[in-house]
Amino acid sequence: MRSQGRIRLDEHQWEAARAEVGPVLIEGAPGSGKTTALIAHAVLLLRSNAPARSIFFLTPNSRWALEMGWRFTGEAQRMSERISPEAADTVQKATIRDFAASLLRHLGADTSGIPREFTLWSRRKTAEVIGRFAAAGNRGRGVSADDIPDIMRWYRYRRSGVPEVAVQGIPSHWQEVMQLYEQEKLRESALDAGDMIPRAIESMRQNPEQLQAWRDGMMPHFLVDDFHNLTQAEYLLLQAAAGRDGRIMAAVDPNERVGSWRGADPSLPDRFMRDNTKGRRFTLHGNHRAGQALHEVAFHLSRQGALTPLRDPTAQTARRERGGNPRLIQLHGSAESMDIEIARYLTFLHESGRPWEDMAVLCRRHSSIDRLQPALSRQGIPHTISGEARGQGVSRRPSSLSLSTIHACQGREWGFVLILDASDDVIPGRLGTLSPGSFAEEERLFYVAVTRASEVLDVAYNLQGGQARVTRFVDPIKHLMRIVDIGSSSIRV
Repeated sequence: MRSQGRIRLDEHQWEAARAEVGPVLIEGAPGSGKTTALIAHAVLLLRSNAPARSIFFLTPNSRWALEMGWRFTGEAQRMSERISPEAADTVQKATIRDFAASLLRHLGADTSGIPREFTLWSRRKTAEVIGRFAAAGNRGRGVSADDIPDIMRWYRYRRSGVPEVAVQGIPSHWQEVMQLYEQEKLRESALDAGDMIPRAIESMRQNPEQLQAWRDGMMPHFLVDDFHNLTQAEYLLLQAAAGRDGRIMAAVDPNERVGSWRGADPSLPDRFMRDNTKGRRFTLHGNHRAGQALHEVAFHLSRQGALTPLRDPTAQTARRERGGNPRLIQLHGSAESMDIEIARYLTFLHESGRPWEDMAVLCRRHSSIDRLQPALSRQGIPHTISGEARGQGVSRRPSSLSLSTIHACQGREWGFVLILDASDDVIPGRLGTLSPGSFAEEERLFYVAVTRASEVLDVAYNLQGGQARVTRFVDPIKHLMRIVDIGSSSIRV
């Protein structure tokens, strides 16, 4: 462990954090300290008198952007007494799409056919306007359940900035609805989430002198977390804003790449190194999150086909003495009785000394969250639901259990993690309809869920009278797990 002042990092983190100005790619497994290295780099910039407003902490994940706002202020002040809360708060923490909106306002949207004072429509507003046109027109068909996947696919790919994919397979009546929608946006001088990045890129291309003046005056430093989940359009925006060999430091873990639903491009880390001739790559080792037992679980799990193997099962961990082998919890009975048992178990853990804020229940599906929530409420368990796919975002409540989808839990950690509904028909689920790419992403999703725990990991599934089996992704680590069979009486294990 090396230190400068109050900044304490291991050798590999320190080497990455103090990298000189230029493009830098930091690779590492969960818990290796990628985000810590980014924060330490920002602290070093602030200590060298770089303006706080010139530092952009960016991520494609809106929930993680909010979380980073809280985390950065605390970490920065812990690392350096010279960093005031005001300076830490001034460092800009946002999604890449939000950054695109601010850049577009600065450069002027009018050069790309949109008035400078445009209105930004929220997802709710977008859904409202699309729904209005769909119900009023649509050749008298109205909106059917069969249409919903088509329109959601259109919107999802529009947001990824891949317009040539957006219209493939969209029925003609939906194309008419979307034409009306685009006309309504133009009439109200509005942009939606799908417009931000393409418009910002276009504005930069049309205003090279203004862009260079912004760079010279701002001297921006881009610190990009979750780089592995960027879309091609988000990458092009960052490269255009920073310029060739510009100040971009990006954190990458290929095993946490779970953003294909939004168009994430797995080739971008390698492209980043090709596009930036002065780019440097740093690899972080060790595990500063989990105890040795859970680190070994992650090591063996990473031996599956879709995952990049971890190098060393005995790598030094910061919490070698903490935690134990994970448990595979087998439940019986109905889903409702299972949820009651889970709620009682969580209460037992809390009464045994585990703070609510150090506990999380992770689910593959939103339906599992919807089903469990009433049982938690009846048990009096304070909980916060996070799931950006629903537009709920996350609000930080003191002393509350986190109830989250796996997609929305990236970047976070808890002492205790329970993965709920981990049966094979849920994770991966729909085996007959999954493409090889989708199956690989399900493997990575399970890996993300497992590596959120620092001390205790439970994987729970319902046997359903012997008809169900646990997810096949447990197979590489089953020999490391203690199997606990729970009936309807008690789940105190």
